[in-house]
Amino acid sequence: LTASGGIGNVKYLISGSYLTSTAAVKNVDFKRYNIRSNVNMNFTKDFSGFINMEYNQGRNERFSYWNDGVGFSIDPDLGSICGRTLYYLPNAKPMTADGKLINPGWIGNLVGFIEQGGTETQIRRNYNMLFGLTYKVPFVSGLSISGKISPSYINSTVHQLDKKVTIYDVAKLGSNGAIYTDSVIGTEKSAYPTKEKYAQSQELTSNYQLDFSAS
Repeated sequence: LTASGGIGNVKYLISGSYLTSTAAVKNVDFKRYNIRSNVNMNFTKDFSGFINMEYNQGRNERFSYWNDGVGFSIDPDLGSICGRTLYYLPNAKPMTADGKLINPGWIGNLVGFIEQGGTETQIRRNYNMLFGLTYKVPFVSGLSISGKISPSYINSTVHQLDKKVTIYDVAKLGSNGAIYTDSVIGTEKSAYPTKEKYAQSQELTSNYQLDFSAS
């Protein structure tokens, strides 16, 4: 979306955009929007200036990763979701017919982990500005003096929510107990995370640049 125009010696341009993306699994999505404005001003025939500003914000949400990104377990060889799927037996269905998360044993319920085990939300805000002035020296042909200042700021916030998941023990059939039924015989909380928690961290960085030139 863009709008432009001018009033007297002032010209402006304003634009904005929005992006959203959702993954095939729950609790994974990304949103971003951007707003930009450019304003040019002629104060006199020899003195002009401009103001450019931009703001964008991105929001990334995914299921929570415990243990510094290892994920489902403290064991780095088995902790990743991809790593655990290699050991997941096809007969161990994730849910009963009425949606209760089944306890498959030590491997944990991956669907429950992704859908109900908490979320990590990262919000990043960027502020960029550029201000400039130019003066054409009237008594020296071709000489102009200009100055620019460009402050920028980045504000990052992370919300981390780790939750235990209620999983259900179900009756099993077959000689080796490999057939999972929908008959619930008990419940328990998932082993991970070891503690439920909510944490928030924030980081703010700033940068300033100042330039002068004469040509």
